[in-house]
Parts: sequence; structure tokens; C-alpha cells
Amino acid sequence: NCHEACASCLQQLLAATVLDFLKQLRCNTTTNDRIYNYNATILEGSRTVTFSDYRGKSVLFVNVATY
Repeated sequence: NCHEACASCLQQLLAATVLDFLKQLRCNTTTNDRIYNYNATILEGSRTVTFSDYRGKSVLFVNVATY
């Protein structure tokens, strides 16, 4: 149906866009630190999350910013 075709087209476009972005991505090699050495305060500010607690697990970081 029309909704499935549209969803499929959108998925392909998104995948192509992400792949293009990743091809252009250059890692910052000026640091020797690993993500496990960092932590972050949760949105409510009530506690700190230590990234080393997630070692060996799959984690998705979403960086949301406004300008």
C-alpha cells in the first residue's frame, strides 16, 4: 500500500543520508581518553551516570542541540 511504500522510501533515504555522513566523519584523534572515563548528569540533574557502568553493553547516544 501507499504507506508501506512511503515508509520504505523514507528508510532508504535516511540510510543513504547516514552513510554519507559517516563517510565524511573524521574522528578527533587528539585525545587518548576512552568514553568509559567520562560521566554525565541526567536531564533532571538528580544523579550522575558513569559511562563505565555500560561497558560491554550497546548504548545509543543522542546529541540534541538547538541553535
